[in-house]
Amino acid sequence: MGSTNYLAIESDEANPLDAITIGGGPSAIVALRNFLKANLNKLASFERDDDVGGLWYKHTANYASLQVTTTDWTLHGVPIREGEPGRRASRDSIMQWCRIPGEETATFPILHNLVIRSEKDFPPNTKELVVIGAGPSSMDVAQLAATKTSIPAIYLAHRRQHLGLPDLWWPWAWKLGITEISVAAFFYGTLGLPSWLVDPVIRVWSSCWAWWNGVPEWAPAKDHRFSYDVAYALRSECLPAYRAKRLRIIIAEATKIEKDTLHFSNGVVTKPQMVVEATGWNLDMSWIPVRSGVQFAELQARLFGRFVDMDFPGLYWISIANGFMCANHNADMTTQCVTQILKGTWKQPSVAAMEKQIKDVVLTSIFVPGRALAELRACGFDVVRG
Repeated sequence: MGSTNYLAIESDEANPLDAITIGGGPSAIVALRNFLKANLNKLASFERDDDVGGLWYKHTANYASLQVTTTDWTLHGVPIREGEPGRRASRDSIMQWCRIPGEETATFPILHNLVIRSEKDFPPNTKELVVIGAGPSSMDVAQLAATKTSIPAIYLAHRRQHLGLPDLWWPWAWKLGITEISVAAFFYGTLGLPSWLVDPVIRVWSSCWAWWNGVPEWAPAKDHRFSYDVAYALRSECLPAYRAKRLRIIIAEATKIEKDTLHFSNGVVTKPQMVVEATGWNLDMSWIPVRSGVQFAELQARLFGRFVDMDFPGLYWISIANGFMCANHNADMTTQCVTQILKGTWKQPSVAAMEKQIKDVVLTSIFVPGRALAELRACGFDVVRG
């Protein structure tokens, strides 16, 4: 509405308005609706344009050049200095992809597991499906295809044989909720056993599982230790599909794509209607400058986070990227910290407090003391156990 056009109930000192809105966009309409629900019936709404409810229909941000808004959008207490920080930041939310020669010629879709949400996401009448990866996400996709579809050939491919640690052990065990995490927690947390003793126990257990179920790919690789590489070779729900030869495990690297054909380093050739890459996310955080904060263990898969004081007063970076063996309750702590930061009530903990918190996470939630042990000590954790 123009300045002379308005929707209002006339008022004076004896008969005042209950509320007015400046603007007639979506927020104003919602506000008016809520006023009416609250029995505030004497309302006025002022809008300079010809109609209400519009959203960028007239005054679009159609600038002739790039607009620099650092001076307008500087956060309170967080100065944005020209030329700072002087480094290009990567992100930890970027999907990682395989680099397969010839992938640009592929006639089949190559998707990240992120977009697979149900069996309806697989192409209709799929004859062959290839899932690349050997972590929880690849298991999700393989299990979905094996149990919810009739796809005759499902290939689960990863480059090297992992320690065959299934997520569900022995029928009587998984019915009781006994998983690899609870077993690891018992060995490492409750009993406090060292990795050199736990590794042989897990190796024997996994070998027995592989023999009992007739899944040779489940047998532990000789050069793998439980503490170093934790991956799921197959899930118990997938056993029927495996035994029926619908689900096949390929321990090889994808080497070449030629239009409708995908080649592997062991000579296997497939003609998939879809390839799903469950290959994780970019976790490169080397760009983050560590100042008075504490930098913790750098593992192949980042198992826990770090607080970083960025040299900008009031600005903090927090991340906890869960690894295979990291408990979900860590996210609660992250959420609380982020909420406090947004409210302006969060105070950076001391170095000692951060060391204690991370040590507690390692001892109670991670349970992978192998390679982490040396790196934790290198980061200042002289006593990791006890």
